Amino acid sequence: MLLNVARTLRHRWRVLRFGQRLYNQACSTQSAVVDSPRTVPVQDFSEHLFRRSVSPRIHDLVQLRVAAQIASAAQTKLRADLCREQGWSSEQIGAALLGTKSGCFSQPETLLLQYAQDMTRTPIDVDPQVIRELRVHFTEAELEELTVSIAYENLRARFVEANAKLQLRRKAGIPR
Repeated sequence: MLLNVARTLRHRWRVLRFGQRLYNQACSTQSAVVDSPRTVPVQDFSEHLFRRSVSPRIHDLVQLRVAAQIASAAQTKLRADLCREQGWSSEQIGAALLGTKSGCFSQPETLLLQYAQDMTRTPIDVDPQVIRELRVHFTEAELEELTVSIAYENLRARFVEANAKLQLRRKAGIPR
């Protein structure tokens, strides 16, 4: 029991520090997040299938929140670049990275960021009140589309992180 609590606290601390670093980078003028080249395509085939009626701007924002919460550096940098291209300000990108409830987002955007955070948490614990409030702003089809987008980014960010660690182990010559 204590071991699980310690692991949870250590993970939360790591995510918080990671978010703070990325927030500082996003707010600086010489940001590594802004200047990083794209390493993967903006949309892969799967993303093309589920992005239909909701603005790509909204998809990029919730995917940034998911990547930051998982602490995937590569995906977070990519998503921050995409958000900047979609017109999100540095303040908004920083707030999404840290998961803060600042006044720089509209109510639907704030609810979506909360929904993305709840879906990314392990185990998933989505507040029913958030769903009720989202239904005021989005249709069922749009909510399904956003749910798929969040889940897909969750999968992709976790894969990218795990694969990067495997590559490091191979390069270091560490046996399986």
